[in-house]
Amino acid sequence: MRGCAFNAGLTKEKNSRNLIFITEPEAAAISCLNPLEKLHNLKPGDSFMIVDCGGGTVDLSCHELLANDKIREITRPTGGSYGSSFVDKEFVGFLRRKLGSSTIELLEKEHYNVLQYIVQKFCRRVKIPFTGERTNFQPYEIDLDDYSLLKDIIKGEKEKRLLEEADWSIFVEYDDIKGMFDHCITKIIHLIREQLAQLQNKRCSAIMLVGGFSESEYLQARIQKEFNKIVLNISVPSQPIIAVVKGGVQFGLRAETMINRGKTSDIRVIVGLDFGTTYSGFTCCHISNSKIYLHTKWPPREIYPKINTILQYDRNYVNIVNIGQWGYPEQDETRPVELFKLHLGNLQENLKPRLSVAYKKAITDYLYKLGKLIKETVKKNWVGINFTENVLLVLTVPAEYSEKEKAIMRECAHNAGLISEGDSLQLQFTTEPEAAAIYCMDKLREYDLTIGTTFMIVDCGGGTVDLTTRKLIDNKRLGEITERIGDFCGSTFIDNEFGNFLRERLGSPAINLLKENRYSQYQRLVRKFCRRVKLPFTGNNTRFSYELEIDVCAPDLLEYVSNETRKTMEDKDWVIDIKYDDIKKMFDPIIERIIRMIHVQLLNTRNNGETCSVIFLVGGFSENIYLQKRIKQEFQHIVKNISVPTNPVSAVVQGAAMYGLSLKNPSKVDAPMIYTRVLKFTYGIRVLGIWKEGEHPPHRKIYGNRIYLFDTFVKRGTQVEVGKESSAKRGYTPLNPSQTGLRFELYKTLEYSAKYPDEPGMELVGTLRIDLPVIHLARKRPVAFGFYFGDMEITAFANNELSGQNFQTKFYLHKDL
Repeated sequence: MRGCAFNAGLTKEKNSRNLIFITEPEAAAISCLNPLEKLHNLKPGDSFMIVDCGGGTVDLSCHELLANDKIREITRPTGGSYGSSFVDKEFVGFLRRKLGSSTIELLEKEHYNVLQYIVQKFCRRVKIPFTGERTNFQPYEIDLDDYSLLKDIIKGEKEKRLLEEADWSIFVEYDDIKGMFDHCITKIIHLIREQLAQLQNKRCSAIMLVGGFSESEYLQARIQKEFNKIVLNISVPSQPIIAVVKGGVQFGLRAETMINRGKTSDIRVIVGLDFGTTYSGFTCCHISNSKIYLHTKWPPREIYPKINTILQYDRNYVNIVNIGQWGYPEQDETRPVELFKLHLGNLQENLKPRLSVAYKKAITDYLYKLGKLIKETVKKNWVGINFTENVLLVLTVPAEYSEKEKAIMRECAHNAGLISEGDSLQLQFTTEPEAAAIYCMDKLREYDLTIGTTFMIVDCGGGTVDLTTRKLIDNKRLGEITERIGDFCGSTFIDNEFGNFLRERLGSPAINLLKENRYSQYQRLVRKFCRRVKLPFTGNNTRFSYELEIDVCAPDLLEYVSNETRKTMEDKDWVIDIKYDDIKKMFDPIIERIIRMIHVQLLNTRNNGETCSVIFLVGGFSENIYLQKRIKQEFQHIVKNISVPTNPVSAVVQGAAMYGLSLKNPSKVDAPMIYTRVLKFTYGIRVLGIWKEGEHPPHRKIYGNRIYLFDTFVKRGTQVEVGKESSAKRGYTPLNPSQTGLRFELYKTLEYSAKYPDEPGMELVGTLRIDLPVIHLARKRPVAFGFYFGDMEITAFANNELSGQNFQTKFYLHKDL
C-alpha cells in the first residue's frame, strides 16, 4: 500500500512519514468515542467491541476506554471475507442454479455489465431493505423479458424449459434471500463470540456495528438476538458507513488517542528465534517480500548460522562480559555460564548442570544480549521499524515443554526487553519440530513427493531430540499424524559421557574441584573434545584416536588429582589417549535412545494407517556422520528417503520465521499453516453422576448418593482439526429446578482413559460459568457444552437451549495441546 501510494503521487518518498496507517476497526473505535460516552454512558475502564461490516471484509477488535478520551486495544483483531459482497455472491450462485453455469460464465466473460446491473438492482430492491420479517416480505421477481440477451444465451435445455414454464420469470422467495444472508451472518456471529472469549472475565459493555453492511436491519436483528443477554448495549452509530474514514481523520489529528495500538495489527517484520541448549540463532524478514534473512555474522568474527548459548560474567556474576564466544580466555577473568536451558523441562535434577546464577537470570541476560543484536539487525535492514510495535517474535521451544516452561520463557523475554508487556501477542511460540516441519515442506519437491505425503522430522539439538510426523495436506498446510515426542538425548549428553570418561581416568573429586574452581579450564577440555573428536567422528575408522593433553588444556587439574593418579599420569606425560571404542561408548547410548523414539513414531504412524515416505534429520547434532549412518542402517529398509536438508542447523529458526509469516495478518489468513494436531492429553469435564455400589469406591460417595466423575470428550492421541468444533458436544441439565447457573470445569490428563476428575495427573484447564434464568415448569433445562482446538487455545462454549443464550471462553495453551 505504501508503494502504491507513492506511485500514485500521494507521497514524495516511499517511506514518507506523511503517510501513516491505522486499521479499520481502530479508526471506527475512535469515531465511536462520542456515542459510547454520551449514548451508552461508558466510563474509563469499560470495554467495547467494534464490528466493522464492510463490503469485502468484516473486522473486529475490542478496546478499553481510558481517561482523557484515549483507548487501547485489548484483544487480537480478527475478521474474514464475510462482508455484504458475500451476499451478492450468494445471489449470483442462486442465478447460476436458475440459468445454468454456462450462462453465468458467459455473462462474466462477455456481458459483465448486464450481470452487474441485475446484481445492483437486487441490492436496491431486496438486499438493503431485507429485515428478516417473513410477514412483510414480498417475493422479488426478475422478469427475463427485461433482459432479452439472457433468453438468447441460455443453452441448457432443462433451464430453458423451466423458465418457459415460469413465463421467463425468476422469483426470489423469503427462504432464498434468508439463506443468502445466513451463511455470512453466522460467520460474523462466530467472530463476535471469539472476541468475547478473548476478553475472558472482562465484561463487554457495548458492541458498535459500523460499515455499510451494518445498516442491514436483518444483520442488526440477528446480532441483537444472539448477544443482547450478554452485552447490554448493541447499536449502530449515525452514518456508520463513514465511521472508518471519520476515525482516520480524527487519528491524524490526535494519534495519541490510541494507546498500545495494534498489538498484531501493524506487524511489518517477523523474527524467528531459536534459543537452544548449546547454540542459538535468529532469522528475520519483512512481510512485504517474505525473503528470510539468516543471521550468520557473530562477534567478533564468527561466520555460522548460530552462536554458542554461553554467558561470560565478571567475577561477581553481576555484569555480562560477553555472550556466545567460542572458547574461553586463558586468564580466569570471566565466569562462563552455560547449559542453563536444561533447567527448563522435566530433566532429572542430577542431570541439570550446577549454575553460579539463577537459571532465569541467565536466560534473561542471554536474551537481553541477543535481543540487542536482533534489534540492531532489524534497524539496519529496515527503516522506521518500532521493535515493540512492528515486530512479531516467534520463539521455538522443545515439544515436551509444558505451559509452565513457556510461561517462564515469556517472563524472561519480557524482562529482557523483547516484548513490552508480559502477555503481549507480539511473542508467539511454536515447537522446534513443528518449525522444522514447516521448513522441510519445500524440500519434499526434491524427492518428487506431493500432496498426501507423510514425513517425519527428527530434530537433533544440543539438549533435546524432538520428533513429529506430518502429512502434507496441500501446498500450504500440514497435518499432524502422531503425537509429538521428545527426550533429553541431544549432543550435550555426549559431552556428559566425556565428563564421565574423564572421571574414570582422573577421579571424580579432581573433576569436581576443577569445575568448581577453574570452570573455564574444564570447558577447554570439553571444547577440545568437541572440535577434535565429537564433531568429526564418523564411526568408520576403527583405528581413530586422539591424544588429549591435560597439562596444556587444564593445568590446575594436576593439583587436584590423587597421588596415585598423578603418578600414573606423569608416566603418560599427562596425555589421555581417547580411542575409537571410548568414543563409540559415548555416542551409542544416546543414539540408541533416538533410534527407539523413531521406532515408536513409525509404529504409531502405521497404526494410524499412514506410511512414512521421508525422514528429515535436522538440528546441529544431525550433521554428525556417525548419527546419520546409524539411523540409515536401522531404517533404510523401512523408509525410502532418509535425508539431511541443506543447512540443517538453521532448519528450526527458518521454519519459525515461515510460521510467523503465516500469522502476520491473522484476520486475513484463510486457513492455519498447521491444519491438524494430535492431542497430547485426554480432555473432559467434571460431572455429578450417580454413585453405584460395586462400581464406585465407597469413599467417593458424596451427598444424595452422588459422585464426581470425569466425562471424557476426546482422548489423547486423537487427531483434531485446528479451529473445528469438537464432534463430542453433549447436553447437560441442572441438578434442581431452582439452580441459577452451571459451571463447566474442563480437565486434561496424560492418561488415555480416566474415571475421576481428581486422579493423579489431572490438571484443570479452565472453567466456563453460565447463567440459568429460572423457567417455571421446566425442571430440565438442557445446556449443550462443547469445545474446539484453535492454533494456541481451546475455545469452550455452552448454549442454553431454552433461552437461546450462548456463552464462550478461551483457555490459552500456547500449543501445549
